[in-house]
Amino acid sequence: MGQMIKSTRQYAKWAVLGIMLLAVPACGLPRGAAITSEIVNEERAETPTYEVIRVGRANAAAIATWPSTGTNDSFHWPKASNGPRSAIIQPGDKISLAIWDNQDNSLLTQADGKTVAMPGLTVSPTGTIFVPYLEEVVVTGQTPAQARREVQNRLSLIVPSAQVQLELEPGQNNSVNLVSGVARPGSFPLPDRNYKILSLIAQGGGIAPTLRNPQVQLQRGGTTYRIRAEQLFGNGAHNITLRGGDSVVVTEDQRYFTAFGATGSERLIKFE
Repeated sequence: MGQMIKSTRQYAKWAVLGIMLLAVPACGLPRGAAITSEIVNEERAETPTYEVIRVGRANAAAIATWPSTGTNDSFHWPKASNGPRSAIIQPGDKISLAIWDNQDNSLLTQADGKTVAMPGLTVSPTGTIFVPYLEEVVVTGQTPAQARREVQNRLSLIVPSAQVQLELEPGQNNSVNLVSGVARPGSFPLPDRNYKILSLIAQGGGIAPTLRNPQVQLQRGGTTYRIRAEQLFGNGAHNITLRGGDSVVVTEDQRYFTAFGATGSERLIKFE
């Protein structure tokens, strides 16, 4: 068994050197692969284009410490946590108000009605909405219930009998983007601060079955996190809570290696 492992390692080293030889004269693969004599003869060349290193017991330990090759991509994933089951108002959200007042000669309602609607009030970059008689009201950073009470309290100073109803329509800062790899990509509003990534993928129709070894990427701020879809589905601890502005991308794992030489054929083998 030990001899077989050593032979396998030596063959792998020669295969790598064969790849190096072919890369020098041309960009593509001119034929099946370099033969052993072509690789070994490079040792005797006056101006070799690469170094040939024979693998044996004397240098096996040193070769084992060589830097690894291939992609530098690292897979890491944020820790899961639970958030409150309520939304937080952000700039760009839309607020719809309905103010009820049953008093005669109300400042807000008409004589033939007891309510006034103010739909689609966009939260400004400074976090405020404009309400007649109240001027700018700060609502950003509050839950819809807190914002409703804020409007209600300020309005009660001039219309004590008024009642306020408030509805929130999330904007871009309270939405997440599901970019690719699912049946229905798009921008999805966060229903609350406890919206999980698996809920987003399910809302997008699930991962496309045509993807081979899919991986899920989370882009948050300036950082990209990656995890294999199989790991995400298999461990509930990876089902993280999303934040407004997050982008989720589902792609195929593009890593592969080239097999050729004594194998008799050239082909790309993708990592499972």
